[in-house]
Order: sequence, then structure tokens, then C-alpha cells
Amino acid sequence: MGYSFTGWTGSGSGSYSGMNNPANVTMNARSAKWRRFSTVPPLNDTCAGAITVSGSTYANTQSTASATSTGDPAPTCVAGFGKGVWYEYTPAANGQTVVDTIGGDFDTGLAAYIAPAAR
Repeated sequence: MGYSFTGWTGSGSGSYSGMNNPANVTMNARSAKWRRFSTVPPLNDTCAGAITVSGSTYANTQSTASATSTGDPAPTCVAGFGKGVWYEYTPAANGQTVVDTIGGDFDTGLAAYIAPAAR
């Protein structure tokens, strides 16, 4: 899961600045400062950002915890489909392709689309 620093919150006197590491915090008295973070969707969160899979063997481990369902079609064969990530694959020849989510820690749904209809 990716995170993006969004700012500072806090109380007491002093100053704080810097959006990236290293950040500067000066405390002149008893104070409390917190860094705020928000989740960042994965790069392949949308069809336009699909990861291109090439070759006959591909393996990837990816969290979908910060993925969204923005713009995702909802396949009728999977109830509660959401938080999708996208991959693009063009086979070198006609034949069978096997895709699985073995090792996932939750129920997953897979859908295949023929481009350019999905884009």
C-alpha cells in the first residue's frame, strides 16, 4: 500500500515544515505534532494505467488495499466486485492462458476484457 504525506497537525508552540523527508520540527514548549498521510492508489488502479505483461510467465505480488473501483466495470459473475487493478496481456499466439490469484488472503474475482472496448 502506498502513502502520501499530506501535512502536519498539532498543538502547542513551535513550528513545523517540510512535505518530504527530512521534515523539520521545532518545539519551543510542550507540544504534540503529527504527520498526516493518505493512501495512494496503485499505478495500475485504472485501465489506462494497466501493467503490461509480456512473455509466457509472469508473477506479481500486489496489495489492492488502496485500490479504488473508479471506472471499473462490474462483472455480473462476481458479487461485490471492487478495488480492481489492471493488467494488459497480448498473447504471441493462439492458445490457452491461465491466470490465478493463488496465495491471496481474501476472495478474488477476475475478469477479462478485449481491448479497445475496456479502454
